[in-house]
Amino acid sequence: MAHSKSRLGRGLGGLISGAGGKQPSQSSATASTAAKKTAMKKAAKSAAKPDAVNTVAAPVASVVPNAPGYREIDLKLIVANPYQPRREINPEHVEELAKSIQSEGLLQPIVVREKNGRFELIAGERRLHAFKQLKLKQIPARIIEASDASSATLALIENLQRENLNPIDEALGYASLVRDFDLTQERAAERVGKGRATVANALRLLTLGSEIQGYLSRRLISTGHAKVLLGLESPEHQKLLARRIIETGMSVREAEVQVRRLKDSGGGKKGSKKKAPEAEQTAIRDLEKRMGAHFNTRVALKHSPKKGRITIEYYGNDDLDRILEKLGLACSFNPAPRTPHPITHMPYLVSHIPHPVSRTPYPVMNYWLMKTEPDTFSFEDLKSRPKQTEPWDGVRNYQARNFMRDKMKEGDLILFYHSNTNPPGVVGIAQVASSPYPDPTAFDQDSKYYDPKSHPDKPRWVLIDVAYKADLKRQVSLDEMKTMPELSEMRVLQRGNRLSITPVSQAEFQAIKKAGMRSKA
Repeated sequence: MAHSKSRLGRGLGGLISGAGGKQPSQSSATASTAAKKTAMKKAAKSAAKPDAVNTVAAPVASVVPNAPGYREIDLKLIVANPYQPRREINPEHVEELAKSIQSEGLLQPIVVREKNGRFELIAGERRLHAFKQLKLKQIPARIIEASDASSATLALIENLQRENLNPIDEALGYASLVRDFDLTQERAAERVGKGRATVANALRLLTLGSEIQGYLSRRLISTGHAKVLLGLESPEHQKLLARRIIETGMSVREAEVQVRRLKDSGGGKKGSKKKAPEAEQTAIRDLEKRMGAHFNTRVALKHSPKKGRITIEYYGNDDLDRILEKLGLACSFNPAPRTPHPITHMPYLVSHIPHPVSRTPYPVMNYWLMKTEPDTFSFEDLKSRPKQTEPWDGVRNYQARNFMRDKMKEGDLILFYHSNTNPPGVVGIAQVASSPYPDPTAFDQDSKYYDPKSHPDKPRWVLIDVAYKADLKRQVSLDEMKTMPELSEMRVLQRGNRLSITPVSQAEFQAIKKAGMRSKA
């Protein structure tokens, strides 16, 4: 039986050959190569000159391949791909690419799809950044027809081919294909030309805690180390061993020895226990829901006739203070200096880690715009809350939920946007005050946000805490934002965009903040 060859080796051009338009013939592609390099070299060099602003567009036009589906596109009409798997772009790599384009021209057009009157980038993000750095106004592009699933797949493939993604970004890319487009692991693997086992093993990495995912994304530990850590059931043991691996330069084989020692001493997987009767399990789940709704966080109840344990999750010192206040134990929690951890062979030492420890996989700050109706919850309401903090719940859109669950992290800054008012616009600055956690309203049958398919052990919906950060001197209205050229690619301004949560670039955030800090006319 003949085996089909992996599609990944054919390159991105082979994968999208049928997505829209004909491929340029070999003769036409060959004939345009010399002119393409020469024209792009002239265009890029002229862009570096102060008086060259009006001389760039004409040479760029001549480098577009003479084939259906190709054209030059204004950079301001290109919008980001929401399924872009790469979270960070190395500025040094963009600088190198810009120099190469300036010297040799652009060797391959970017790939886009037309959507809502604009062009959504599928492949070529670094090329696009390089063109912006060279201050070129237009870029050669190939326009294809592609569904959301195909766009996400092609973006992932392009990044896997051109420059290795870190293991967490790669895993999140696979997870997006499986979760957002209802693909099986096997089908997702076929679409990117990988084996099913490769995808399955990558997805297992996302079950590790956020701290360990951070180490892995910054390559402080290897994928081999991460697989060893998965052999430990306790998240605390996983974290301690990960820190030990970084501190001592422990090999994968040495880490395996440590895991065996922990398991032999009872620190590995727990032994099987007799399952409680169904009626008792139902009662326990009901108690967990009620306590979770009361404390506004996840609560786990372990019960037996002789003893039990209640676990209340919290996210940071402020959140602990909030829970203590609900328990009638109001006080300010001031953690004592760390002391060595008692587990044998696992000293709690992090002083020699070469990078700051982050609780999330993405150490770089993100920026967001979050919409709310002022009649329901306003910026003034946020300022009036205890500790000026409020859980941001009730998000029932999967894409907005994915932003909260997969990308938001404590410390991110937020443009607080009033919608359904006249005029709508940004009224203040807020900040993400917690990591994402299960939304307890989804488990509460009396809540309008109740979801019978959601369970504390497998929640469908999450929330984050939002804290007041700063006032603006004046509202920056939606109409004003539409007039600001630096906001031309901002998602909230795109036609048909109704998401309550959208990512914002740092430049967009600073432009709106600057406008809001100007005194009222």
